[in-house]
Amino acid sequence: MFLSTRGYHYTYNYLVKSSKKNCESLLKKKTHLKIFKLQVLPSIKFLLFLTYIIFSGKFFMKNRGEIKFEKIEIGRFILATTYSEYECYTNKFKFYLIFIKRFLLAGRILKTCSYYYTNYNTMLEN
Repeated sequence: MFLSTRGYHYTYNYLVKSSKKNCESLLKKKTHLKIFKLQVLPSIKFLLFLTYIIFSGKFFMKNRGEIKFEKIEIGRFILATTYSEYECYTNKFKFYLIFIKRFLLAGRILKTCSYYYTNYNTMLEN
């Protein structure tokens, strides 16, 4: 299985096909393209973790870039994407609102990765 966030559209036609071909040559076996689609909601465990982070105050501390979820360091990446928005520098409320949105997006990505990992492993076992 070859995961991609893009299909064979426009310019991505060349990028995806060449990346898939390179992957096949490295693995020395045929793969099929699967489009990476995000889950709608993060897991319940992640939502409870987010609630704990907010109510414990770690969300508002200066070292919020060091937040880890299940041994995965997600805080610095969420913080970096949050600061890519201009409004974060001008308004504290906007900063925390965008930070929460990015946190939820990270939870969706982690849940999707877990989904593909478990399904891919069961496909290999069969």
